[in-house]
Amino acid sequence: MNAASILLRRKRVGFCFVAFIVLLGTRDASACTCVGTAPEQAVYRADIVFAGSVSAIRDDSNDPWPEVEFRVEEILKGPVDAVTMVLHTPNRGGTNCEGFDFDLGKTYLVFAFARASTQPPSYGVNMCGGTTPLEARGGRERVDQILKMVREQAATGEPPRVGMVGPRKIKDVAPVWPVQAAGRSGRFLVILELAVDASGRVSDARVLRSVPPFDEAALECVRQWEYTPTMVNGAAVPVTITVIVEFRR
Repeated sequence: MNAASILLRRKRVGFCFVAFIVLLGTRDASACTCVGTAPEQAVYRADIVFAGSVSAIRDDSNDPWPEVEFRVEEILKGPVDAVTMVLHTPNRGGTNCEGFDFDLGKTYLVFAFARASTQPPSYGVNMCGGTTPLEARGGRERVDQILKMVREQAATGEPPRVGMVGPRKIKDVAPVWPVQAAGRSGRFLVILELAVDASGRVSDARVLRSVPPFDEAALECVRQWEYTPTMVNGAAVPVTITVIVEFRR
């Protein structure tokens, strides 16, 4: 698990959040694959949960863990007085699921994890842990849902009991190498976010990490994918998942 250091000052509040269940799917066994994570489970597993915008990214060529500095907007779990946090995290997409692709100026909900055996104590994120960009719509209501989870878990000290099955891909369509890249070769990873409805069909797709000119080819194939319905406590529910489409030749 990757690492981060924390700078603590005073608390700031106010942000928007999109509830989520995360799945990472790939075209190739060489890429990271995650099973679904319910929000209750993501909250329980994380050492720190906060919302914040990326204020600086410092990439030292001699350090494999670039620094990503956040201006904290609200702490949901962890040190309540923190206003600045600095993560050390590589770009995501590797076989060990480490890291996340953060963009300068963008706001995220971050689920950070303590890194074992580091002095001073440090924290980081991985792409299966729940970290996600924050959208502008429906924020406060969803924030309150997460806060409720945090408070309930703090009161009981028990892991969440969430019965969840799926989603599992049942129809796969391979991406087509784009004509615009006819003269190129290598390995290219496009990361996308999919909205999967309760029946398991992809209802929407957007690119999270762009690799021109492969984006449109990636979108075209994932829109044809189908999944088993995601069942939470016996009911089929829509989910948001993250997938990697790999192009290689």
